[in-house]
Amino acid sequence: MPYKTRDDVKLHLLQYGFIANYTNWWAHGEKTRTLQHEVQLPNPMEDDDFDGKGVLFFPIFKDAYVIRSIPSILKTMFNGPWTTWKDVDAINSETLWQHFKGLYQWDPYKYTDEVIHDAWKEVMKSCFSESMTNALKEFVILAKAKNANALEKWKRKSDSRKENRSKMEHGSISKHCCGSIPISHHRDKLESELKCPPSRLDLFNRTHRTKKPKESTSNNDYVTPKPMMSVDEYTEGIVAKYGDDIDSHPPYDHELWVKVTGGIKK
Repeated sequence: MPYKTRDDVKLHLLQYGFIANYTNWWAHGEKTRTLQHEVQLPNPMEDDDFDGKGVLFFPIFKDAYVIRSIPSILKTMFNGPWTTWKDVDAINSETLWQHFKGLYQWDPYKYTDEVIHDAWKEVMKSCFSESMTNALKEFVILAKAKNANALEKWKRKSDSRKENRSKMEHGSISKHCCGSIPISHHRDKLESELKCPPSRLDLFNRTHRTKKPKESTSNNDYVTPKPMMSVDEYTEGIVAKYGDDIDSHPPYDHELWVKVTGGIKK
């Protein structure tokens, strides 16, 4: 006979128990015994457990192995888009019930099929909800692990790029010291200090130098060497283009500035 699946053997062992010296149980098949276990409900039963029609208010099986076998039946026969027990249609519900009836028997003089079915249904509802909760936990754990891996990957890239930027020979023209204050505020403040509209070069120096021009004793106080080199090249370019007469220099030469700073970054 063909080998049984792991779930089939698990259900089999829950019903019949383990056999002495029975090792590697998942790799071996075993014929189903013809003897069926008897299902019992709490016994003796109190009269308060029944309503006037003889139906249990709180049905539950007496034997734990019967209760443990029900989720195994559900797992092996789960074949629909069910998220709650209410989603299980009548045909599949009946199939599950008939499978259970094929595994167990009960004294018809003590318990009707209706009473056993009610007990089975209550356990099935409970184990269905628990199975969905456990499945959801697994997905949540996987999602958290995936997010953690993505975060770690992003951090590695960020650290790598930060290290690469720090290794630039002359730094970056875009690095400044104006913080989160908008450039327009720096322009207004500088205009108030100079008593006149500041030039582009004045504004650039204000936002790329760690000290104000009046407080600085050298040109080595730029945040990186690149801004200082750009200012020097721009100043030399203005003189070369317009002559030594400062009065003939334009307030700002955009074309020259773009050239010395390396062009517009897109």
